[in-house]
Amino acid sequence: MSDLKSRRLTSSDFHPEVLRLFDAYVHGSLDRRGFLERAAKFAVAGTSALALLEALNPRFAQAQEVLPSDLRVKTEYMKIDSPQGYGKVRSFLFNHA
Repeated sequence: MSDLKSRRLTSSDFHPEVLRLFDAYVHGSLDRRGFLERAAKFAVAGTSALALLEALNPRFAQAQEVLPSDLRVKTEYMKIDSPQGYGKVRSFLFNHA
């Protein structure tokens, strides 16, 4: 784990306690400072607790597989009648050509 940016890491690259701390941080029961203080003891030479946090944070933009401008994809919102007659529900329709 000396170079956290050289490859895509998986959960097996992290100590289980770091993953538990990150889970607590993500769900709000541990603040950022608390995560950094507690994760520091798991940082190995050449890394820091901040590097651990950066490695664990999801990179949603990098995970995007289909660009919004892709002409093969058509998306729209539409309203559909409820099957039980309770009005309409707004849904997101995704069509791939």
